[in-house]
Amino acid sequence: MKYIVYDGVLRHTETFFVRSTNRAFRFGDGLFETIHYHKGRLLFWNSHYDRMVQGMAALRFFRGGFPLKEELEAQVLDLLVKNRVFNDARVRISLFRRGEGLYTPDNLSCSWLIEVEPLNVKGYQWSEEGLHMGFYIDFSRHFSPASPFKTLSAQANILAGIYAREHGLNDAYVVNGKGRFVESVSSNIFWMKEGALFTPAVSSGCVDGIMRKEIIRLAKAEGVLVMENQGATEEDLLNSDELFLTNVISGIRWVVALKNQRFYSRVAKVLYERLCQAISIS
Repeated sequence: MKYIVYDGVLRHTETFFVRSTNRAFRFGDGLFETIHYHKGRLLFWNSHYDRMVQGMAALRFFRGGFPLKEELEAQVLDLLVKNRVFNDARVRISLFRRGEGLYTPDNLSCSWLIEVEPLNVKGYQWSEEGLHMGFYIDFSRHFSPASPFKTLSAQANILAGIYAREHGLNDAYVVNGKGRFVESVSSNIFWMKEGALFTPAVSSGCVDGIMRKEIIRLAKAEGVLVMENQGATEEDLLNSDELFLTNVISGIRWVVALKNQRFYSRVAKVLYERLCQAISIS
């Protein structure tokens, strides 16, 4: 990546720097979106933009000067071309409050930064191997007006990622303040039990995932009973028939191992196939 877009202006990465007084650096005062670029378009772009706007409202950002949906999309697509990225890519749009101040900001308006990174896969790929998962309980997520969004403060997810790496795991389940597992390092979580598909409700403290919504829609279209709850206990997950994770970059990833339990991927594979069909005709 040679170029980024900062407040609508194309800049070379070598000339861009963040001041020590930047509120994203000092306080994590912002949020971000991660978007999958595929075959010339931003997948689920309307949903991503809507979540950004809702997140800005939750964090009390002033929207004046922030691009409209079509304008921001054009900035992203132009940046992809400028960086000569023509296949799948990860797009990150970071939003943070301008100005300085201490905890109380002296400015509520918003800056935005667009970055792009090529992906080494096309579309969504299915892995026959499955994930090895663990439980991370030392740092919890809590429900708040900001928890449905991807804020710049993601300590629970960061520490869960470190835990997974240190223990030779692919990912780890993250707990909320009530002791229920509500997401993983970078994904929403689902589990099958006796024909029903379970997933934590947004009120449990998990991110209101874009792919989460799509998988719920696809599952219901397949006639699967979908039930949202306040998160999973360790026993819920260990006694499940099937486990999988979802996010917009990877799509669906199924879990083969959790502690001493082993799992299969019948429903996850069907939903993966429906997802691939959906993005090919959307």
